Amino acid sequence: MDINRTLTSDVIYRVKDLSFSYDGSKDAALNNVSLDINKGSVVIVCGPSGCGKTTLLRHLKPAVRPIGDHKGHIQFCDEDIMSVDERKQAENIGYIYQDPEAQIATDRVWTELAFGLESLGIKADLIRQKVADVASYFGMQDIYEKKVEELSGGEKQFLNLASVVVMNPSVIILDEPVSQLDPVSALEFISMLGRLNRELGVTIIISAHRLEELIPISTDIIVMSEGRVKGIYNKNPLGNNDYNSFVNECDDQIRQSLPAAARIYSLFFDKMRTDIESNKKEIMTCPFNTSDGRKWLKRELEMTTIGDHDRSYTSHKDETREKKSVAVSIKNIYFRYPGNNTDIIKNMSFSFYEGEVFGIAGANGSGKSTLLSLIAGIKKTDHGKISIASGKKLALLPQQPELLFGKNKVEEEIEYAISAAEKNRYDKEDIIKICSLEKILNKNPFSLSGGEKQRVAIAKILSCSPDIILMDEPSKGMDSINKKSLTKIIREFASCGCTIIIVSHDLEFLAECTDRCGMLFDGSVIAENNTHDFMLGNNYYTTAVTRITKGIIDDCVTIEDVAKYVDQQSEATNPGTADSLNIPDSDGTSDSTGASDDIDMPDGAGTSKSRVSQENLKKVEKNVKKIYNNNNTHRKKSVSNIFMWITYLIIMPLTVWGGVMVLHDQKYIFISLLIVIESMLPYIIGFEKKNHSSRTIVIVAVMCAIAVTSRVAFYMLPTFKPIVAVVVISGIALGGELGFMIGSLSMLISNIFFGQGAWTPWQMFALGLIGLISGLLFHRSRFNPNRTVISITGALLTVIIYGGIVNVSTLFIIRDEITPESLAAIYLAGLPVDLVLAGVTAVCLWFFVRPMVSKILRVSG
Repeated sequence: MDINRTLTSDVIYRVKDLSFSYDGSKDAALNNVSLDINKGSVVIVCGPSGCGKTTLLRHLKPAVRPIGDHKGHIQFCDEDIMSVDERKQAENIGYIYQDPEAQIATDRVWTELAFGLESLGIKADLIRQKVADVASYFGMQDIYEKKVEELSGGEKQFLNLASVVVMNPSVIILDEPVSQLDPVSALEFISMLGRLNRELGVTIIISAHRLEELIPISTDIIVMSEGRVKGIYNKNPLGNNDYNSFVNECDDQIRQSLPAAARIYSLFFDKMRTDIESNKKEIMTCPFNTSDGRKWLKRELEMTTIGDHDRSYTSHKDETREKKSVAVSIKNIYFRYPGNNTDIIKNMSFSFYEGEVFGIAGANGSGKSTLLSLIAGIKKTDHGKISIASGKKLALLPQQPELLFGKNKVEEEIEYAISAAEKNRYDKEDIIKICSLEKILNKNPFSLSGGEKQRVAIAKILSCSPDIILMDEPSKGMDSINKKSLTKIIREFASCGCTIIIVSHDLEFLAECTDRCGMLFDGSVIAENNTHDFMLGNNYYTTAVTRITKGIIDDCVTIEDVAKYVDQQSEATNPGTADSLNIPDSDGTSDSTGASDDIDMPDGAGTSKSRVSQENLKKVEKNVKKIYNNNNTHRKKSVSNIFMWITYLIIMPLTVWGGVMVLHDQKYIFISLLIVIESMLPYIIGFEKKNHSSRTIVIVAVMCAIAVTSRVAFYMLPTFKPIVAVVVISGIALGGELGFMIGSLSMLISNIFFGQGAWTPWQMFALGLIGLISGLLFHRSRFNPNRTVISITGALLTVIIYGGIVNVSTLFIIRDEITPESLAAIYLAGLPVDLVLAGVTAVCLWFFVRPMVSKILRVSG
């Protein structure tokens, strides 16, 4: 497959030689990616976890572009994407995250729909018209006045989509948008995407591991592996359909993510090829949905010798289940959230047994995650009792894996979890191998892809060797190979007597790894049965294989069942034949039984590598451009730094002096606001060049709040002011510019509480200068100072900078004669207070600089 060809001539995105590495990482997340995306297309970006899907998508909207080393070019509508202004981005490029709650900004549905339009300054009448139009199109009349917190996960994701559509974008980019939705909500969401594409011509670009519902609405598929584009396939309605080639050429890792109809087709492919040679039969187009899959399977069975035999699959699964001890007992429990008039859990009684894997399905908002929180003791029942078997250790894998992270490296996370455990079934090397973490051990867990984060979180849970494991959407964001690996891990722990309770919308995953399943509906677990019979008994909450084969091959729930059925019928037709249809196991080898004697796992990333060759001339041209770009970037940084120094050391002192000498301190509030504006100017001017993320802005706001609180909280002790230590830490973690801004803003806001009048501008400048100097000394410095050096430096800055400026300001304010004697006198008079403040600063830095800087750097990514 030619991966460098364009999709059509009508292009909305043109990506050329795009490479990218995250800050602090030596490995390229994207490597020479080149592709075109058509206007009006529906493009699926697929590939294994960590292959660069999300990173590529984030490059398609500069507002969410990751921080790191960027090379190459992206054009949007024939314009360099980095030159597209923010308003045009907001109007034309919509972006939707995996987590439904990640981008909701307001508290009610209608205000959320209007939020983006209000941000653009649209007139109120036009906003009401557009919001009403979109709400009607999405059928949101019933939830229009609701609070966002009352919505289910599916409704929240629909709201996110509607909030983007109301801006009338030309392209919508979605990163795993249905991974946290139940099957019905996921189907409705994807149907709406198809409708937006058909009726409004919106270009859809979507990354996904679950391709079941997406391929039928798609026009193009981009396959990625290890940061490269491995293949581009086009579904042309007029012919030349590449999707057949995609199914036949893709490796096992991608094949296992295909819709069930296509996977069943691929099972028969080798046999069909033999029939072509003998019977001159043509291969039908590969089916991708349930309807086409049923038609194809029925015809295939009728045209082969298999069709002459029994159409029922005889499962060899042992349905007998020995009576085991109860691990978790639930008796008559009730629970409702505060302010809610309805019980989300009502009169539930249920038991989970030792050594079993139990799957819980159900709609978004039915209470599945709430039930896990109640079992884990995070939430308390309103009535009833939950009992955990004596001596059993329990662990919870939350839906947001980041909640489990507290270290700067993946390896440190695993080591900490193992050291904290009382007993371990596996050592560190075992856990790393089981969860395929070899390639990401030195990475920051917060900077990983969704699937990689999930694997690290699972590794932490397993490192504790719990007796009962509660898993909330454990397969979220995982590719098919890692799902298979996780299934083996779960079965291994269950065989050791561990009880595992899994909440998941991924019914294929539940079908493969659980012993029993139940549906949570109307506050209680209903329709509980062994997993095989549970899936066969449902029409909607069941696997796609069941829907395709029902009435054609009875009793099939998984692809493995279909493969074994074909084996059984082939053996009946040709006794003793050795050519059975085996499906690949998670390691890419064939295993007709699906059994595994060990838990050796494959590498989480794909092993296939694409090699891109370049001519020498192109290399020279690229190097010249690189040198030019580096020099240009250096020149821009130099100009920015010069402006920063002029602002902080010339303009701002003149502003403070002018407030005293010209305005006579009568306008100190005005002077304070000028200082705030001046402190922000270098940051604002350098914002686009430095590509600060919205996360950085939030961190700045949080640090200002902490600094203000640290001063206001100790107002009864005037000399005890941890605010200086907080500003020093901000400068160290975020740099001099942001350190200055946090220092000056924090002093202004805290002085609103204290009302210290004319001293405010002087204090703002002094504290801002401390943040600036701290950043210059320690932010990303070549040496690694210990906390003793930082504590002593913080104390000296407090005495020399803060004490010196604030004490000397008294002479200007009281209009006293400024002489060396008066300067010395006023400085010595304030020295005792300054020394106490310096001591407080040193002590706070000693205890808090390491943990706070570590957390800021981790959260800032």
